[in-house]
Parts: sequence; C-alpha cells; structure tokens
Amino acid sequence: MLITMLPIAPKKHAAFATLLSPFVADLASKYSGFPLTVANNLTGLKAARQSDGTDISGWYGEKLRRLGISRFSRWAETEHGYQDFFDRAMSQWAQSGNIYEAEVEVASCGCGVVFLLAEYLVSVRESKLFRSEAGHQVCLLCSSRITVRKSRELFFRSGEKVKGAGLIMPDNFTSEMSEIVEKYIRRSILISRPTEKNGFSFKGTRKFFLDTDFTWSLYLAYLAVLHGDSHIAVSISTRVMESLARCVVVAQSLHPGLTIDAVVYPVLNPVSSRIAHPSGMSIDDFEQVGNVFARRCYLALGLQWGRKDIKADLSELYKAQTCSCADISHETVGTTGLAGFLSLCNREMTISLLAKLRRGILLGEDERHLRSILEV
Repeated sequence: MLITMLPIAPKKHAAFATLLSPFVADLASKYSGFPLTVANNLTGLKAARQSDGTDISGWYGEKLRRLGISRFSRWAETEHGYQDFFDRAMSQWAQSGNIYEAEVEVASCGCGVVFLLAEYLVSVRESKLFRSEAGHQVCLLCSSRITVRKSRELFFRSGEKVKGAGLIMPDNFTSEMSEIVEKYIRRSILISRPTEKNGFSFKGTRKFFLDTDFTWSLYLAYLAVLHGDSHIAVSISTRVMESLARCVVVAQSLHPGLTIDAVVYPVLNPVSSRIAHPSGMSIDDFEQVGNVFARRCYLALGLQWGRKDIKADLSELYKAQTCSCADISHETVGTTGLAGFLSLCNREMTISLLAKLRRGILLGEDERHLRSILEV
C-alpha cells in the first residue's frame, strides 16, 4: 500500500490548517509503515517562484520537514514522467471512446476562469467564480458578463470497469462517497478549456487545452504504476470528497484493478478564544509557536473522526507546548497496517497523552504508540 494526499497548490501565505492533509497522511504512514508520497499541484500556481524569488515547491517541502514530516517522496504533475504517462492515457482513451468531442452550449467569461456547460447556469445562479447581477451572471475575477455560445469541446466518460472507492475511514462517509462516484460514472466531464493554463493539451479535430483539475486526476494511477502497487490510501478533508471521487473514476478507467481507500478528516477551523473568530495564522506563523511535538499534538487534537468540520481553539496549542517529555521512558511500537489507525490517532487519545505527560504519569501502551508517531 501507498499513502498519499490530494495534490495541494502550495501558497506561501496559506493558513496553517492546510497542513492537516499531509499531517494526517504522515500519521498514517508512520502508524502503518507504508511509504508516503506528498502530492503538489504546481500548474495551478501563477508561478513556481514567488515575487521574492522563493522556490515555492522547495519552500513547501521545508515547511513539512519542520513539522516532522521528513520521510516522503514528492509528486507533481509537472514531472516529465507524468506528462508522458498522461499523454499515453489520453491516446488510449481516444481510441476506446472514453475521450470524445461534442458540439455543446458553453457559458464563459472574458478571462476564461468561468467555463462550464450552459445547462448548469439554470440551477446554479452564483458560485465561488461568479455572482448574479441585474439578472445576469458576472465573473468575480474579470467582472465580465458570462455569455453562452455553441462550441466543439472535449469530454471524458468513465470506463466500464470502475468499481469505486475502497475502504472509507471513518465508514459513516462511505455512502456519501459512493453517491458522488456514481454521479461521475453516470455523466460525462467537460475537460477542455478556452485558454492554456497548465501546459497540458490534446490534439483532436483541433488543439484542446485541458482543465487543471482533470490533468492531475490521473496521479493515483501513475503512482500505482510507478511503485508497482495497486493499493493506495489517500488523506482527504470532508470538503474535497468530490475531488477524490473524480480521481477514483479517472484512475480506475485506466487502471481497473486499482484500490483506493480514503482517510477522511474534518475541516479544521482554528479560532482564538480571546477574540472568538477564525484565526488567519499562516504556515510561517504556526511554525513559530512552540516546538514540533506541540504543533503535531495540536493538529492531532483536530482529529474528531466522523465530523464534517470542527472549531479548534488555539489556546490548546499553547497548552500543548507546556508538556515535558524528558523523564518519561518510552519505546517505539511496531507497525500494524492501517487497522486501528482511527482509534489511536484521535483527539481523545491525544488529550490523554498530553495530560499524562503534563503530570509525569507513566504512559500506557496505546499512549506510547501515539507518542512514537507524534514525536520526530
């Protein structure tokens, strides 16, 4: 088995809660002994370097290491190996009919950020990309009016042998994931875009530029082939279950034998008890508070499995850094696979661990195991 996460576009001023995805993947890797791959979406960034000259990919890798996430391989859709793999898959799908062209009505704005089938405008009047204004939809980025036109576009439809996601942890999200996967199996996905965004294209009756979210959706199949392992577990938040469902359908359309499990954690909304509103603490700010163990414990306190989202008080971060580990003897517990992962790595067990460390009480077996995973 491989452990990974949905690709993240690393941004220097992103909130520290975005670290939860690689952190959960790291916990699962350390618990199970399975290798970890950190996935990045670099074509989704405006530039690989920030205005101050920072190599954003290298910066992100260093931030993970400073959170105790040190043993991992890296993946990004900019790798030449992946681009070749993707091109071969597109050619195969064109022959099998999974990729096809069709004349449709599309709705788009002036800058190309809004681009969707016109039929969706009937049911969706506003979104994170556009708003309603004087009876029309307007792009939030370029402020141009969204217009409808006929165009020949490129579509993807799933293969016949797509079996869906494997084990969903916790299992109360299983039926929701199955419903989303079924939705992608039943309908075709518009994958062409009006402008070039990521260097990926397909030559059909014309050159089609491809949607960024679609271009990285094959990465699970790529990792399976690259590592010779057809069993992958993915760390995701409840907010991106739809993205994983799309990946499952796309990957299994090429690699039907691929099993994709998911560890679904709640969206973390950090709040300050003093001001009672969401914290905008950045990754850099978070790094300055306490030590690595305290920061890892704070993130572990957010693992309230089965919930969609939670509020986590930042005061718990400051309490965690007061724990002393100096005089408590411990041992590293052997790996066990992912069975029992949720029952060990969760808020309740972390609270118990911190309480005993604070009071200098000898740890039990489960607490020693958790501590061996949280320590660096």
